[in-house]
Amino acid sequence: MIYDFKATVRKELKKKVGALRVQGIIPGVVYGPEVKENINLSLDSVKLEKIYHEAGENSLINLQLEGEAETREVLIKDIAFEPVSHRVSHVDFYQIKRGVKLNIEPELVFVGIAPAVKEIAGILIKSLAKIEIRCLPKNMISHIEVDLTTLKNFGDKILVKDLKIPADVEVLTDLEETVAVIAEPRAEEVATPVAEVKEPEVVGKKDAPADAAAEADKKDDKK
Repeated sequence: MIYDFKATVRKELKKKVGALRVQGIIPGVVYGPEVKENINLSLDSVKLEKIYHEAGENSLINLQLEGEAETREVLIKDIAFEPVSHRVSHVDFYQIKRGVKLNIEPELVFVGIAPAVKEIAGILIKSLAKIEIRCLPKNMISHIEVDLTTLKNFGDKILVKDLKIPADVEVLTDLEETVAVIAEPRAEEVATPVAEVKEPEVVGKKDAPADAAAEADKKDDKK
């Protein structure tokens, strides 16, 4: 999906950023191989946050600068947040070349419940969170859905080649790489109680010292 966003060029760099933020305006910058000199921007924080939460960093934005007839194709290259409020505080836009393919890493979004987890107590192991793809800017995708409902038995797996990828997108990640797999649960090891071992009783020797003393007394009496 392509998003449209308008911004104004920020000429008064000495103006305090805090005062701008009170007005709902945050600073930004656009740069890239198509930009001769970095352009400082003033941005509507509410509109920008809405686009960022919907598009993330892997969606194309048509940036319309005030006073320019033609839009600029940009990506969100870097974004900073306030430590307390978690509101956006600054954004870097990267202007790309039109018609040139890009390498990006869309997020994998796992959807559905694996029957193997629900019915036979299988363990779902997710091996990948993103994959690398190459495509034209207009064909960029922010995420790829992974359908977990196909995992029904132990050992069932989803490979990169099983993902539903648009035809105009080239996958760079190994197609045989595992995305998710169902593993068997580990058997609980039940500890066997060890029986208490008793010392063997020696029959006939328990009173040996007393018997020896009595025998000695008898010998003394005979004397």
